[in-house]
Amino acid sequence: MQRFSFAAQLFALGNASFQNGGSATAAPGQRWTGSASQGVDKLFPTGASLLAQLANRFVFDLTNGTPTVSISNLTLNLAQPLLRGGGRAVTLEPLTQAERNLLYQIRTYARFRKQFFVQIAAGGGGGGAGAALLDPALGALATAFGPTTGYLPTVRLVANLEIDRENVRRLTQYVRLFEALAEGGELSQLQVDTLRQSLLQGQATVLQDELQLRNSLDSFKVQLGMPPNTQIELDLTPIQPLREQFLRIQQPIDEYQELAEDLRDADPDPKAPRRYRSPEDAPKLRERFRKLALEADLVQGTTFRERIQRLWGLWEKLTDEQLEARLNDMRRQRRQLLDERSQAEGDDARMADVSRRLALVESETRVGTFEKALREYEKQPWKQVEDPQAASVRQNTLYNVVADSFELLFIEARNERFATVQRQWPDLPRICVDGADLFNAPLETAYANASPQALLNRLDLMNARAELVDRWRQIAVRANALFGVLDIGYSLDSATPAFPAQPLNFDSSRTTQRLTINGQLPLVRRAERNSYRTALINFQRERRALQLQEDSIVNSIRQDLRQLRVLAETYKIQQQQVALAYNNVEQALEAFRQPATPTGTPGPPGAGSGQAGTAAALTQQIQSAQASLNRAQIQMYQIWINYLTLRMRLFLNLELMPLDARGVWIDDHAYECEPNAAPRSDDASMPSDPSASPDRLPPPVIPESTPR
Repeated sequence: MQRFSFAAQLFALGNASFQNGGSATAAPGQRWTGSASQGVDKLFPTGASLLAQLANRFVFDLTNGTPTVSISNLTLNLAQPLLRGGGRAVTLEPLTQAERNLLYQIRTYARFRKQFFVQIAAGGGGGGAGAALLDPALGALATAFGPTTGYLPTVRLVANLEIDRENVRRLTQYVRLFEALAEGGELSQLQVDTLRQSLLQGQATVLQDELQLRNSLDSFKVQLGMPPNTQIELDLTPIQPLREQFLRIQQPIDEYQELAEDLRDADPDPKAPRRYRSPEDAPKLRERFRKLALEADLVQGTTFRERIQRLWGLWEKLTDEQLEARLNDMRRQRRQLLDERSQAEGDDARMADVSRRLALVESETRVGTFEKALREYEKQPWKQVEDPQAASVRQNTLYNVVADSFELLFIEARNERFATVQRQWPDLPRICVDGADLFNAPLETAYANASPQALLNRLDLMNARAELVDRWRQIAVRANALFGVLDIGYSLDSATPAFPAQPLNFDSSRTTQRLTINGQLPLVRRAERNSYRTALINFQRERRALQLQEDSIVNSIRQDLRQLRVLAETYKIQQQQVALAYNNVEQALEAFRQPATPTGTPGPPGAGSGQAGTAAALTQQIQSAQASLNRAQIQMYQIWINYLTLRMRLFLNLELMPLDARGVWIDDHAYECEPNAAPRSDDASMPSDPSASPDRLPPPVIPESTPR
């Protein structure tokens, strides 16, 4: 529209009328009277205006053949302001502003697409209140549509549901175990009911998780512009690395559990074959256990598989007296190492060495204990018992001791597999900016790499800087209004004769030309002065707003980097938390399953000890350990999703978020870090001159002349 105002504006108009006057009127008779006017009007970039017009008036008298009258007038007016209202800067200002506003809208829309993607992916306002403050479009989205669900938060709810369902599954197994022990008189009903209460609470949590997930899914469909009854399937790719890791952690635990149940012949069907417990197979038990130690899924790919065969072979060669003496020596070494470890507190190197030797002694002691129990079982002492029922109890008791001792051997294999899995935690997605890894680089170096990118790439910051230039141009426009008026004009008027009718017979004798100079002193300019001062104030206000926006963007980038680093370190800590939670659950189960300790033998009594207080404490320990594991897994997913969300917001704030044709982020930044880039030390990354800091903006430069 502004460009159209500088185009040549053509116009054409005309009218005609028929008149019939009586004989007593001033103009008797019948006649046609008409006029027509054509011309062009044009505004030039210098402020000059041109008006060219050709007008014609005609009278055609129908009475008595009176001659026709036709008079034409040619008018040409040209005016050029020299002071006020003159010049390209003032005249072209509306067109310049319109073109720049178009560019601002293009940039705003380009950034809006990225903000919209972040809002869909991350939910909420697409980056929090701070991001909405820096990006008005985000605030407008949140205001218009209210809180949004987002894709990643919905995926996190799926992960929480999976964790809570797994928690219910494990609690169900524990309840079955407790019920079986309660039937045998080894536990009271109180312990069973206490654990069943945890199971019921877990089932209620699963119901709440399902409700929350379904509500979130429906809200997410509405956010996507889809009917709530549309069937959709969430892509769980963002959390798939963690899901696979939890499966890897669970695999050796499940394999150990299957082995333990297999050793106990835990099939509830009385007709099911007994692979190990049958008294007739006592002579074959050694070879079956040896085969199990070689072929069990739990031991595949471990050093335990070769080590157990070597150690077991050494203990097998000992006589009963040598075996007992060796066990006593192992117990003595264990007590010495425990004393030495208590004395080594504070010395990490010595503590590690003592712990390593203690683990070897305890491992060898477990093998010797198993060999002793197996030899006792192979003697089949129950055959000397006349009462068949008592003989069966005696045989089952001895087998349970052998099975428990053999099961304890596989703890090493499980721990070895578990340690291997702990080294397979997925890495967090990298953050690479300008070829630098912002995690491995020192913090000040990360600031120096990230902040200039934001100041250079932010589209809204480009608009803010351009609007500052607009304010500067307005100063020149308002200053022009303070001038006086000095216009120079040229006009030409030419007419044709009335009789005879010659509408195009222009002649210099009937032409008038004028050159005019119009001037006005700037005596009254109060309104213009106030407008000029307002323009000066607006420029300074816009300049300070730009500085504030730049500082706010840099501050947001620095906060995001610090928070991302905290999340990365928390992720490493949480890995240890999850590992400890798994270990605590397994250790609690081991303590619970541990057989009764003979009198005078050190060690904690287990569930089979018959001590109600100890059994209650072990039950509470299992509950607490399982609850801690559940919380640790959920917290791990929370940290992972928070990191992905914050990383996405960081790249949005850096304006490093290219979108494909669908409007989806092309996240290639994880592969853009320079290989083998040695990070500098924090001291080397600090500038010697504080004013040269990468986060400190240069002073604003006020242009000397009016920018175009």
